[in-house]
Amino acid sequence: MAHTSPVYVACGDVYDLFEARTAHYMLTLLDGSLQHIRQRAPQWRPGTTTHHHGKHDHQAFLEWPFDEAIAAVHRMLPEHGIPH
Repeated sequence: MAHTSPVYVACGDVYDLFEARTAHYMLTLLDGSLQHIRQRAPQWRPGTTTHHHGKHDHQAFLEWPFDEAIAAVHRMLPEHGIPH
């Protein structure tokens, strides 16, 4: 099995791939993932296990990439004239 990312070629005018509906949908997916981590994913009580990442707060470690992605999308919204 192989997977490649699409390649976009813009000719002429500036081509902007940003779409507000997609950005808002991504925020919904990211929020849903965070809610799953916080409410449904099984977690060990703090202090009862060690993790390979070496971070004290495992919950924060799991949430960090989602928080970063949410912040990135929110930064893009005003750049495209869209309130968030």
